[in-house]
Amino acid sequence: MKPAIRNELQKLMLYKKYTVLLILGVILGLAWTLTGRLMALTLNAFAGTGFLWDFNSVPTSSLSMFSQLYLPLMIFMAVTDLFAGEYSDQTIRSSLMRPITRLKLYTAKLTAVMIYIAGFLGVVFAVNMIAGLIVGGVDSIWVVARSLTAFVMTLVPLAVLACFAALAAQVIKSGSLLMFSMIASLLLLKALPLLLPVTRNMLFTDFMGWYRMFTGTLPAPSVLIPASLILLGSGAVFYLAGTMAFDRKDF
Repeated sequence: MKPAIRNELQKLMLYKKYTVLLILGVILGLAWTLTGRLMALTLNAFAGTGFLWDFNSVPTSSLSMFSQLYLPLMIFMAVTDLFAGEYSDQTIRSSLMRPITRLKLYTAKLTAVMIYIAGFLGVVFAVNMIAGLIVGGVDSIWVVARSLTAFVMTLVPLAVLACFAALAAQVIKSGSLLMFSMIASLLLLKALPLLLPVTRNMLFTDFMGWYRMFTGTLPAPSVLIPASLILLGSGAVFYLAGTMAFDRKDF
């Protein structure tokens, strides 16, 4: 299993765009943090108070942008390259010739995507911590621990989204069509609670900002448990359906 994961991760990193996206993400995260801090200092200076901005939110201030937009797009691209891309050029056959089951190969591809996303968040976290130490906002172990927890918890809904994208990749053969469909589906799922309020907090996309539950006092079990079950249940359904579809594909 480990060699398969390593092989899929190496395939992913052969695409220079993922290195470029990592560098761009670091720059965006740093700019977001520094701009927010500068605005906070300016507003607080004019108002003469320190309560307009929570300085302890500096390390996690960019997570909203990454979890809602940037990282979902990266997941869609990675899934497209590792699934639809290999289907179209038939390189998937060489992977299937290795002594590995289809279930493990499918899991290895998803794991490689999430390892890259975790590495991306790890780099952004380190850069934000350094920026927070320099400009202010990181003044205790509690802030570091809380920020680290938020970054780790961001991976949960993103993993569910990756399973959803991988399932779609078993149905849609064209890479460009898959990307378009995934973006459209994400936008539709996010807009659905506005159109049908009854679906609010029932879709996994409603919890893309799940990390916010762990940036302060933990929410009540009546809030945390249903959210956790929706994410875990959605992820399990998408993963199992994807493995079944992948196992039945004729390459």
